[in-house]
Amino acid sequence: MIEPLIFDLDNCLDPGKGVIKRILDTHGFSRERIIIIGDSQLSEIKVAEKLGIRSVQTLRPGASPAPNANYRIQNVGELPNLLESLDLRN
Repeated sequence: MIEPLIFDLDNCLDPGKGVIKRILDTHGFSRERIIIIGDSQLSEIKVAEKLGIRSVQTLRPGASPAPNANYRIQNVGELPNLLESLDLRN
């Protein structure tokens, strides 16, 4: 079962890396069970790469594909199929 935890790194007072680390520590999630989803190469995708967490980039109009994103989707409607194809149960 997938349990979403949604927050906006762009509007966090603390840099995204600290927020994600606190979530991992507080909830005991392993990095293998986490996927960071975002459109920005400079915030969500960068934080995911630094922490060794898989990332999905949503390619909103005008967004350049991030070379460091693990997966790319055109819109969030594609997300359920992508998540279903991944093994997040470990």
